Amino acid sequence: MKKSIMMLLFTALLLFLNPMHAQAATNQTKIFLDGQELGLPNSVEVVNVRNNIMIPIRVVAENLKFNVNWDKKTQNVHIQQGSKAISLTVGKNEALVENNTVTLNVAPQMIKNTVVVPMRFVSEEMGLSVGWNNKDKIVTLSSNTSLPSEPFNESGIEATTKQIHEINYANNQLVVSLDHEVTPVITTLQNPERIVVDFPSTNLGDMGQALSSGAMERLDTSESPNITDIRYSLFKNDPAQVRIVIELNNVRSVNYEQ
Repeated sequence: MKKSIMMLLFTALLLFLNPMHAQAATNQTKIFLDGQELGLPNSVEVVNVRNNIMIPIRVVAENLKFNVNWDKKTQNVHIQQGSKAISLTVGKNEALVENNTVTLNVAPQMIKNTVVVPMRFVSEEMGLSVGWNNKDKIVTLSSNTSLPSEPFNESGIEATTKQIHEINYANNQLVVSLDHEVTPVITTLQNPERIVVDFPSTNLGDMGQALSSGAMERLDTSESPNITDIRYSLFKNDPAQVRIVIELNNVRSVNYEQ
């Protein structure tokens, strides 16, 4: 039976967003690189932000041996390994990967005067395969991407690919029909004002047969003066991720429900 996620878009005086909480990712959390456990200093705290494992940039530099440059004034972190480079900014949900803009599940944070970055994103962009043992709280990193690893899912939920069967917009309602329940990652961006809805571990199903990766499809928004455009695409292939972008027209704040 198909399940639906509904977003209701209205102009409003207040922007309602889910608050972001950070918590220690338990003292038992261990990180292994190519089978060897990383010896993390006692002062280093691995944190969990909305089911995303975050590590201090000190670990990225000292333990993962990547080149890290921290600009305190701009709050920017530049990480490089050979020809691969990524740029992240504290509080921003967008990163630059070789001059391409990529949306993050969670932005880098400043926690207890320490900058932490999403471990999965940094590791995979630097060419490492990532696995997660939720039972024992163990992160496994491998520089040999041909080695199998368990899908990395910090929440402990099995990372199976879901299917979207239909995306419709009518009567100010965006309805997405799926074969399994999915918790979307919702981000608001500016210039122009827009809402980005990412569906992790999700493919386009039958409706995506004629839509290649990166290609976009648009919905009719001609009857909605506050919405300029609604477009969707298969944003990533491995792992699969569907993205819907809702571009707003002269709307400074929005109230949405899901």
